[in-house]
Amino acid sequence: MSHAAAKHRGGTPAGTGVIDYLDPEEPGLTELAHALADAAVPSPQDGYELDGHGWQAELAWPAARIGVVLGPRADGNEPDYEAQDRDKAFSAAGWTVRTAGAWDPAAMIARLTERRHDSDTIRDGEPKR
Repeated sequence: MSHAAAKHRGGTPAGTGVIDYLDPEEPGLTELAHALADAAVPSPQDGYELDGHGWQAELAWPAARIGVVLGPRADGNEPDYEAQDRDKAFSAAGWTVRTAGAWDPAAMIARLTERRHDSDTIRDGEPKR
């Protein structure tokens, strides 16, 4: 285990050990996870499935409807239709999902910490009445 991953195993919000289970070949995923852990954002759910269809996000914050998905896998000249369908399903459910490389870490951190500190909203992001 790397020093940074060990650092986040303790009582920090990223202390779930999620970093240890990320796909090391996914561009930017480990770096994004470390940036989020260093910022002490709420712990993500790893391997989150959106619905019964199995649409998966590698990292997900269901209360904020934010997720990190794996990049499309090219098969010759054929697009990754499954990744396209996954992204459409998340979008239709009101989520923002992107690959690790497409997320700006600072913007993601701001969105995740804003939800935690916003006293004018309830857990799912809807305004209090």
